[in-house]
Amino acid sequence: MEVKLKRKIFVGDIHGCYAEFKKLLKKVNYDADCDRLISVGDIVNKGPQSAAVLDYFIKNKIEVVKGNHEDWLFRALSGESPMYKEGEQIVQESAYSKEEILHWLKNLPCYIKGEDFVAVHAGFSPYCKLKENNERDLFTVRYVDKETQELFAKDNGEHKLSPWYEEFTYQKPGKREIIHGHWAKKKICEYGRVIGLDTGCVYGGHLSAYIFPSKRIVQVPSEQRKQYDY
Repeated sequence: MEVKLKRKIFVGDIHGCYAEFKKLLKKVNYDADCDRLISVGDIVNKGPQSAAVLDYFIKNKIEVVKGNHEDWLFRALSGESPMYKEGEQIVQESAYSKEEILHWLKNLPCYIKGEDFVAVHAGFSPYCKLKENNERDLFTVRYVDKETQELFAKDNGEHKLSPWYEEFTYQKPGKREIIHGHWAKKKICEYGRVIGLDTGCVYGGHLSAYIFPSKRIVQVPSEQRKQYDY
C-alpha cells in the first residue's frame, strides 16, 4: 500500500550539531515513513559531531541541498583544495569510506523544487530563471547590486548592496515559498515568500524547522557555546 506523505519538514543549518538535530526531530514528531525531511545544507563543519550528522543523512537517504560546507568538504576530499583538520576528522569518524562520502557529496543537488516550494542553501539571482543560476551563487550569495545585477557573498562596503531576498521578492512574484539557510540570524528571517532557517545553532542560537503544510516553525535551543550575541 502506498504511503501518503503527510508533511514536508525543512531543517536549517545543522553544522555538526547532532544532539540538537535529534532533539528537533523528536520535537516535530518526525516519522520517516510519511514525512519528507529536507535539509537546506551545511550539515557539516564547525560543530562537534559532523560525522554523526553526515552518517545519519547518508544512511537514511535524506534529502540535502548542497551548502558551501558540503562543497568545501567535497573539494578537500577530491583534492581540488587543501585538506583541512575537520575534514580529516569527518573521514576518520564516519562509518562510510572516503569514496562513499565523495559519491554522496558529488550527487547533492544545488536546489530542490516542488509544487509549492524551492529549497536552496544560500539563495537565487533575482535576474534570471532558476535553472540559469550559477551553481556557486546558489550556495554562497547574500547580497545583490541592483544597478549592476551582480551577486555577492559578502558586503565589503565597496558597493551599495541589498539582501538578495528583498530584490528577489520584488523581481520574482510567485506562489512557491523559497526556503534557505546560510545566513545566520537571531531569528527566522521571513521576507515575502522567502524564509531563512539558519538561526545560528552552532553559534549558540537555535536549530529551526519549517513544516508544510501547517507553515509552522519549530525550534530547539543550541547546546553550543554562545557566540555573536545569539
